[in-house]
Amino acid sequence: MRELIAQGRWVDEVDVRHRLQGQSLLPSPDEYAPGELPSADAGFEPLPIYFDGRPGPVALTEREGAWEAFEISPEGDSRSLGIAVPPEDRPTLEPEAEELLSGYLRYWLARDAFLAAVVWEMTTVPGGDVLEVSLEQLHAIGSDVLARAAFRARLRGESGTRLTSSDAELGIRATDQDWLDRPTWGSRL
Repeated sequence: MRELIAQGRWVDEVDVRHRLQGQSLLPSPDEYAPGELPSADAGFEPLPIYFDGRPGPVALTEREGAWEAFEISPEGDSRSLGIAVPPEDRPTLEPEAEELLSGYLRYWLARDAFLAAVVWEMTTVPGGDVLEVSLEQLHAIGSDVLARAAFRARLRGESGTRLTSSDAELGIRATDQDWLDRPTWGSRL
C-alpha cells in the first residue's frame, strides 16, 4: 500500500466504493472482454468449475477457438457436455438480467476481498489508480459472467445473444468460484 501511495495510485477503499456507487458497473459493448480459459492439457486444477446439480462439478476449458464444458466424475474421469463458441460481442440483457448482474457487481464492490485482490494485482501490474483498476476488474467479472451465461445458453441450443435473468444467474454460478479464488494481501501473510 505504501508503494501505491508513493506512486499516487492509492485511493481509499471507502472513497472507491463511494465514487463507484452511482456508476454503471456493467461492461459496455466496448469494455466487454471475457478472460481466456485455460486448456485442459494443464489438468483440472486451473480450470474454472461450477456446480449445476450433476454428481460432479462442471469444468470449462478452451478448445480450438471454442469452449468446452465437461463433467468431472468423483473418480476423476470426465465426460463432455458440449462445445460452443463464446460470444465475440457483448450479449444483450433483458431488464431483469441487467438488474441481477448489476446487483452482483455491487456485491463484489462491497466485498473487502475484492479490493484486497485489486490492491494485490496492482503491485504486479503498472498503471492506474485503485479506482480505475477496481472498475476494470468489475468489468472483467461482468464480461466473464456474460460470456459464460451466453455459452451455457448455446449449450442448450439457444443463441445466447439476449440473456434472461435465469441466464445471468447461470453465468454467475459459472463464474463466481474462480473469482473468489484470486490471491489477496491475506494470501501473502
